[in-house]
This record gives sequence, C-alpha cells and structure tokens, in this order.
Amino acid sequence: MELKKVEKLVKLVEKYGGTADLQAEEKSLSINLKDLKLKQKDFKKIMKELSKVENVYSLELILWNVELKDEGASIVADALKQLEGLLELRLNLWNTKVGDKGLIELSNALSKHRELNLLDFNLRINNVTDEGVKKLATTIGSLINLRELTLNLRLNFVEVDGFKALGENLAKLSNLEILELDYTSNKVKDEGAKSLANALLNMPKLKYLVLLLGSTDIGINGAKELAKAIKKLGELEKLTLEMFRNYVMDLGAGALMESIAHLSKLKSLHLNLATNGISMFGIGKILQALKNMNINELFIAIGGNQDPDELSPVMETFKKEMEEKGVKITVDSLY
Repeated sequence: MELKKVEKLVKLVEKYGGTADLQAEEKSLSINLKDLKLKQKDFKKIMKELSKVENVYSLELILWNVELKDEGASIVADALKQLEGLLELRLNLWNTKVGDKGLIELSNALSKHRELNLLDFNLRINNVTDEGVKKLATTIGSLINLRELTLNLRLNFVEVDGFKALGENLAKLSNLEILELDYTSNKVKDEGAKSLANALLNMPKLKYLVLLLGSTDIGINGAKELAKAIKKLGELEKLTLEMFRNYVMDLGAGALMESIAHLSKLKSLHLNLATNGISMFGIGKILQALKNMNINELFIAIGGNQDPDELSPVMETFKKEMEEKGVKITVDSLY
C-alpha cells in the first residue's frame, strides 16, 4: 500500500510557508511549520488534511515556536486520532505555549496508537505541570511495543509527583532499546530519581541511554538509586548522563562512577557532574575509574566543584593520558 490523500496536504503546507517531505516507499511524512505565525483557522485546515492521509507509518510534525496553546494542541490531537497504522511518531512542540489541557488531549490521541515502536515527543519550554504529565505517563505506559522513546520536558513546571508517575509507567516498557529523557530544570528530587531508577531496572535491553537531569534537585540518595539501576544495564553501549547543578557530592558521584565502570559493553560516555559539591579527592576517584574503562569516546564536564586553578592541570594531565590510550576525549572548557 502507498501513501494516499497527501497531495492536498502538501500544497496547503507549502501555501502557508511550511515544508513537507514525503518518502513514498517508506510511507514516511514530515511536516515542518516551524516559526510560522498561523491563524488558528489556517492551522486547522492543515491538520484536517493531515487527518485524511492514509497508509502513513512514520510521521514527523515540527511545530517549534508555533503559538499553539491548548486549543492548537487539541487540533493536533484530533488529527492524530484519525490516523491509522502509525509505527513511528515524532512530535516537536518546543515552545508552543501548551499547558496541561492540551497535553491531556494529545495523550488521549497517542493512546490510540498502541502499535508505535518509536515515539519522540518534544515539549521543551511549555506550561506543563504534574496534572498533564500524569496523563501522559499513563499513555506512555500503555505503549508496550515501543523500542525507542525520547521525551523532552526541559523547562516546564513538573514536580516530584509527575516524575514519580512517569517512572511507574516507564517501568512497563521492557522492550526499550533506546531511551532519551530530558528533565532539565524541573523538580525531580530524590523521589523522582528513585522512580526513574526503578523503571530502568525493568529495561534489560537498553543499548542507548540519555538522562538529562541537570538542575533537578537530586542529591546523594537519588544518585545512589540511579547508580544501582545503571549497574544492571549490561547491554548498554552508549550513555549520556548530565547531572550538573545538583547535590550528589562525593558519595553520589562515587556510586554513579562505580556503576558506570561495571558496564563492560559501554563504548561511548558523556558525563556531566559539574557543580555538585565534589571534592578533589572525589574527582580523583572519578578520573581513575575512567582511566580503567575500555571506552572509545568520552565527554566529561566536572567544573564548578573545585578551584579552576587546582582542577585545570589535573584535567589536562587526564586528557593527555586518555588520548594516549586512543580515547576520543572532550573535556568541557570549564572542566
């Protein structure tokens, strides 16, 4: 079967200044309306035509900087509900002024697509709180066929209860091989970190993991819970862990590093523990553990913990030693 009823949609998108990329053989469709100042009636026309498309298996909808608000999110949701057979969905709603009401509508629409094996949902810089995230969490937990999940909640207003709900439902996705979560600048705290850790314990197939947890009020206990879970991810090949501006201290950082060092299949590591109250002794232990690992690529940021004049020569020596081992290494400019 081929994509059907798509020609009018493409013409309408281009009429209003957007772009449409159609890959007929892959039954793939990408609609890019980024930065457009669309009237609601015009946006509704585009979404109405989208709802008529048949045999689309992969859909990307880029609405970055489009002022959707909850009303626009509801229009998107109505279109998604009409589509059949979606296997991959990429939904970029970065900075679209969507709140809980809109997210609940979108979550209801997503729950219809139980066959999804890839979901990439970008909600960065919106007005979402625990109420909307709890509904989204329930929906995500129902998508048990997912192999790849990316969820970006950076710079919203989500607190512990929302992240606990996410963790409880992420735990149902035991088939995940790729997981990317951006919780930056929300109130995850130790309780939310523990819930996330419990979810990771139920993901034995993970090969690629991105956890962006900077400025999330996570302390020693939260770091230790995450460390316990990371240690169990024996299939992991690539790990990105950003926990800058938290309170993990020596004990939390040490636990994380000990767990990471156990990942025998890991080849690429991006580690950001800047501004966490880690002592020079703690930094030394982290660097020694990294030296003993058999990795090919390393990014490390550990500044904001100690005096740069003291840290700088240590990091320069470390960088040289890793390069001599053949590691492709990047040290953050602020260490």
